Parts: sequence; C-alpha cells; structure tokens
Amino acid sequence: MATSGDFAFVNQGKADGQSAIGRLIQGGSWDPGITNRDLRGVGGQRLIRKGTQQTMITGLQVFSPDLTLMALFLRTELGVQVAAFPDFTAGVDAGDGNEIEVWTLEDCQPASIKLACPDEGEMVATLDIWAATPSLSNTTSVNNGQVAATTIGHTNNETDVQLGAADYEFVDWEFAVNNNPSWHNPQGAKEAGAKTLPSGVILGNEEATARLVHTLPIPKTVIDLSGDDWNDAEDARNHLELIITADNGIAAEDAIFTLSSLLPDGSPRSVQNDSGRWAIETSLISETATAAAAIT
Repeated sequence: MATSGDFAFVNQGKADGQSAIGRLIQGGSWDPGITNRDLRGVGGQRLIRKGTQQTMITGLQVFSPDLTLMALFLRTELGVQVAAFPDFTAGVDAGDGNEIEVWTLEDCQPASIKLACPDEGEMVATLDIWAATPSLSNTTSVNNGQVAATTIGHTNNETDVQLGAADYEFVDWEFAVNNNPSWHNPQGAKEAGAKTLPSGVILGNEEATARLVHTLPIPKTVIDLSGDDWNDAEDARNHLELIITADNGIAAEDAIFTLSSLLPDGSPRSVQNDSGRWAIETSLISETATAAAAIT
C-alpha cells in the first residue's frame, strides 16, 4: 500500500548508510504522488490509466540542519542538476498505528529551501525535496528510527542580521530559494515495473526572496521607492546584500548566510506581533537567477 501521511523518520542516505538531516525534525508532508489519467467519452465510456508518479517531501522543518546538505539547495550553476544531492529514506505511518512504510528515495533534487528565525525563536530550515525514483522498500512494525545529529543549532540570540552592512534591529527574518523544479519525462523505452516513473527532475531559474521584520526604519538612502527604475544609475544602491551570521560558539556549527542583488518587492508595511509590539516588514527579491544565496 502506498500512503500519504505523517513521517516516522526521514534520513539522508539509504539502507545502512543513513545519516542525520539535522538535530530535530518537525512537520513535513509526504506524498508518493500516484496519479491517474481519466478519459471520458460518449455513451458513458470511461478509461482510467495510471499516470506519472510525482513523489515529493514538502514542508519538512529541520532545526540545526546539516550545513553541507543546506548548501546543496543553493546552486552555483544554472540549469544543472545537483549531482551531489543525496538519496533519502523515509518512514511513513501506514495508517493503522503499527506498521511503518519504509521508502527509498533515489534521484532526488532540491526543490526549495526557506531559512527563518522568528522573534524569540530558533533558526529552522524548511525543505522541499522531489524524488524521481521512489521505491517501497518494505512495510515493517519496526521503526528504523530517526538519525539525529548532536548539534544544538542557533536561537535568535545567536544570529546577527545585516542589510547593506547595517543593523535595523531585525526581530524576525526569513529567506527562501525556490529552484522551480519540473518533472522530466520524455517518451522513450522504459523498463517494466518502472514505466510510470519520470526520468528525472529538471531545476529551473531560481527565485530568491527575503522577508525582514525590523524596529528601525530603513532610510531612503538605502531603499528609495521613488525612482524611475531600480537599475537607474542613481538607484544602483538598491541592489542590497543580506548577511546573516549564525554563531553559537561552536565553530563546526556556525555559518554565514548571504543573499545578494536584492531589490524591493513591494512597499514596507507595519506589522504587529502577538504581544502587541509594532514593527516594519520589508520584502526583497534577488535579481540574480542563480547563485543568489550562499552558505559559508
């Protein structure tokens, strides 16, 4: 049986080579992507054929994520699959509360990533992963188990956010990179038992965005919404760089996240948090189609 449901575990690698995605995982949606082709004709005729399988992990929240894996979501070349992107093993609740479906996911590609740290919260990565070659390894009453790292991650007290090398008292932030994937499924010879699997995943132009909540206004000398165009010589200053330094005192866990060539994406707006405090929300979008974001 192939189910859509909750994860019992998600690990990098397969079989005995599984390793941790991060320290702690929450949420996430699993869909083996079974589809139908439904044709209807005159006289009440109906023909249903199995369609192309489109297997996805979406919305997987990872606290203290593996930085090597995170870097693979941020491509350095346009239109090229990420060859080093790993396979995954996912255990899914089969629906009866006892059995776990264990899926091996091969030929995976990074669909999208969002890094965020809320007000008085922890930094978290939200991942979407597409798999071209899924296989149901077994259904077992024994949970293979979540592999967890021993890292501790970063809280809002361990992150330093700078926009254009300035601090505007950022209290909440996120940046996202969407690789705009699509299924590659040419009409060619396929092996029996795998005819409905796609040939692969193609990554499109990346779309990088940022959302920043801050208590100090960003001056007009930094973001000027009144010019004729962002690319005018006088408005060249609007191409900004966002730098987020995560430092918890453990060198192996620390990193610098960079998002470049940022332009305004709409007007800033006032927002209010749960405690009633007002702040300013600014949205930005990168003009770079690839390598807009980096982890060092």
